Amino acid sequence: MCKSKNKIFNFLVSFFIAFSVSILFFTGAISSILTLVYFTLILGILGIFSIVISVFCNKSTECEYIYKSNLVGNSIGAIISSSFALSINLELFSIASTFLIGIVGFFLVSILISLIEKIIYTSCYKYCDKEKVC
Repeated sequence: MCKSKNKIFNFLVSFFIAFSVSILFFTGAISSILTLVYFTLILGILGIFSIVISVFCNKSTECEYIYKSNLVGNSIGAIISSSFALSINLELFSIASTFLIGIVGFFLVSILISLIEKIIYTSCYKYCDKEKVC
């Protein structure tokens, strides 16, 4: 279960949900999007903390996961995109705002999937026989 990471699935799910959120924002169905932006920023910071803590606590076991995962890129992308979204005025019916909300939504879903994969990897490595399962 630990080796069956599918990055294409992660990308496609993140893209379709981000596209849906950006369309809903553009049409006005979601008027206040700042909660999504703050949540993305918080998850990006938690992703960076998770990486730092896991490297300093379990150097041999977690480094293998960090090299294989996309948690680092998702965390940095989430922090940068949500910082841009917080620094500008997000207006309804604006193409630029819609595109930026799509990027924030993409990183939100992608980092959620990456953090869930990290939890699964950590629990599998901790409780399973490494050679047989992981």
